[in-house]
Amino acid sequence: MQHFFADIHKALNELNWKPEYDLISGLKDSFEKDYLVSKRDQADIDFSLDEQILSAS
Repeated sequence: MQHFFADIHKALNELNWKPEYDLISGLKDSFEKDYLVSKRDQADIDFSLDEQILSAS
């Protein structure tokens, strides 16, 4: 399995870049402006594939 890790320190130092959001405020913003607005919190969740995978192990 391949993993990808990103480090913002080079952008901070060399580009004098500053992130607009920290982790918590970014997650909160995404949750409020994407997840809740799309009403995915009210959708029925289909776990049938998960159940199929778990039953095979």
